[in-house]
Amino acid sequence: MKKTLVPKLVMSLLIFGSVEANMQNTALATNHVVTETNNHVWDVVKATIAQKVQAGSTEFKEVRPGKVTPLLDKEHKETVYFVELVKASEAKIGGYMVVSKGKAIEFSLGDTHPLQNVENPVYYLGPINYAEDLGNHYLRDLRTGEKFSKDSIVVNKQRRSNGLKRKEYASSSLRPSSDPSSRYYYIRNVPDFQQRDNPSMRNACVPTSATNVMMYWDQHGYPNLSGDNNWKTVANRLGSLMDHDSSHGVSRSDIEDGLEDYIEERGYDDRFSVDRDWVFFGFGSIEDQIKAGNPTMISIDDYRGSDGGHNVTVVATDARHNNEYVAVHDNWESTPTDVWFDYDAEDIEGIYKVERE
Repeated sequence: MKKTLVPKLVMSLLIFGSVEANMQNTALATNHVVTETNNHVWDVVKATIAQKVQAGSTEFKEVRPGKVTPLLDKEHKETVYFVELVKASEAKIGGYMVVSKGKAIEFSLGDTHPLQNVENPVYYLGPINYAEDLGNHYLRDLRTGEKFSKDSIVVNKQRRSNGLKRKEYASSSLRPSSDPSSRYYYIRNVPDFQQRDNPSMRNACVPTSATNVMMYWDQHGYPNLSGDNNWKTVANRLGSLMDHDSSHGVSRSDIEDGLEDYIEERGYDDRFSVDRDWVFFGFGSIEDQIKAGNPTMISIDDYRGSDGGHNVTVVATDARHNNEYVAVHDNWESTPTDVWFDYDAEDIEGIYKVERE
């Protein structure tokens, strides 16, 4: 019995040892892959930070890359990475950066970011659009808290692809600059009001982003755009003129008329013109507005709902270093004031211009 047990015991130990060694090797290999991915992502973040500092944005000197969180894309694959930026001197949140395919596609500096206090896997569905995976095939919009099916991503992706020719034509409206090094424009002192600070309305991204524009001009030569200097009064009136509904927000078809009606009510219809671009969404269209000093509204598609999406206020453009970024005021408290993202006409559903005559 002993002579047969000992070889079996030895053989069992050898097999177990071999399995354990393979498990360790697999774990080491997995950690190696994770480390390699993180290092690559960190390299992109560091290069972007260095580029911004070199361009004169000295505030980027204060941050460094921290925790890397993989995100799922619209194809349910981990191709996007969310990097928490840390203030090197204070060891606290300094902003965030989103990296995909070797490029920073979204970033912002500040003391908050969209993934704070989120434990479940997260989808990145486009600029400033994050959704938490709840399981059972459902996601939750991290801005609104709205619950929706994963199937809607596919449905609306197909809807978007049906309009691809229009968008490709729109993208072709980009035009070269005679002086690429000077293609950075920023409008200072544009407000960044938050939807949730106004309890009178829900789903109020359109009236809120429009109020950013109205209150900017109110403080820059057109003081009657706000009768009492209360932004909520302006937002509520704009919401009324745009037929705002707390369940569904504002239809894009009502934005232009609502802006025109409000400006006319305030006595400035001969001083401003309002125009909606719904075909030509090239970067140059927005860049021209910011260069002229006009804060501009855009509707960002979020691949949910035929008339879904999110409306924000564009305050800056940056076309240096072969990039095309826009900075927006997002009107959600989960993002810092200036959120930059890589501009792609495929993500845009409309540009709303308020131009001085």
